Amino acid sequence: MIGSVRGIYFTKNKTYNIVAIQNTKGGNGHFERAVEWFEKSAKRDKYKVAFLETMNPKLGFWLEKRGYIKNENNYIKCLA
Repeated sequence: MIGSVRGIYFTKNKTYNIVAIQNTKGGNGHFERAVEWFEKSAKRDKYKVAFLETMNPKLGFWLEKRGYIKNENNYIKCLA
């Protein structure tokens, strides 16, 4: 992925589905850049971005500030 960020994702139904994402060296901005990459790619491809089964309240709050909508334990942003 980007720098110190690693994760697992797949595409289905015109959505980038992020299953797991981790920045192994926090504070370097790589996590934000990885999310920006997904968002730019989704906009280009007319896809959505979804963070699946997000149980971390800090991440959920951060995603909501970026315009993601909570749906049960998922956060989804339409960029099409």
